[in-house]
Amino acid sequence: MNYSQSDIISKDINRPGIQLTGYLEHYNPKRVQVLGYVENIKIYLQYFYVT
Repeated sequence: MNYSQSDIISKDINRPGIQLTGYLEHYNPKRVQVLGYVENIKIYLQYFYVT
């Protein structure tokens, strides 16, 4: 998909911390997804410290 041609249609954003664990009940794919410090740490820990 070419995201440079996508329009933002909602002014709402989502920080998908809980969705990174697999809980997608309240996930809204039409919102801009913002990955902050906590989300990046979650991804890092899942990738490097999988037991």
